[in-house]
Amino acid sequence: MAETRIATVIDHVLNLARTDPTLAGNKELTILDGMPTTNLAGALVLAIGWAGEAEEDTTAATSGQVWKYVGKIVSPTREEELLIPGWLSVWRGGDDMKARRDEATAILHTFGAALRASLAGWSASGQVTYLELADLRLRQAQTPDGAYAAYEFTIRAKALI
Repeated sequence: MAETRIATVIDHVLNLARTDPTLAGNKELTILDGMPTTNLAGALVLAIGWAGEAEEDTTAATSGQVWKYVGKIVSPTREEELLIPGWLSVWRGGDDMKARRDEATAILHTFGAALRASLAGWSASGQVTYLELADLRLRQAQTPDGAYAAYEFTIRAKALI
């Protein structure tokens, strides 16, 4: 019996981001598994398992589990809720904040739609019953390297174990 679906869901989300025709078709978009190892200035980045925070917080996911009940009897099935942080940033030269924000928002919409569409295959198998973007926070700033807009988000998933 599996103890968690954390790795399975992270792998699915990364594979989805790397193979979705719109996201993968954007040759400037870098898909990261976790925290970057280089400066993001001038980059277009989608990171899964990292929320754009300081290097000290390397939490890639959290999980909470509850036992399912059938009437008053405990089922051998647990329901797991996963929270996976993510970061999407558009950072380019120039000072056009609206352009950066619009580009980041368009990519976020595409990514969210791809997540929801991918759930159909999983919910049929019973592995993952919910997969959605949540807890969005837009950050934006003018820097010496140009304007940037970034979304910090959480991927919420529910899975059966």
